[in-house]
Amino acid sequence: MPSRNDRRIVQVRLSAQRTQRLRKLYPELAPSNRALFERVLRPEPMRELAKSLDLPIRGLEAQSES
Repeated sequence: MPSRNDRRIVQVRLSAQRTQRLRKLYPELAPSNRALFERVLRPEPMRELAKSLDLPIRGLEAQSES
């Protein structure tokens, strides 16, 4: 659904079934995603990216568990 505040943003909500499927696929996706970013980022920016993504990821995980 489009954001009311920013037309560039589209929010997506996964069904419970799709969420479970993504959780099963994540162990395979994570190393691939990391390798992709490591090709274009040096170590320090890579650490900064990982740190900045940690909070939203934890929030999404907590949200999907409740």
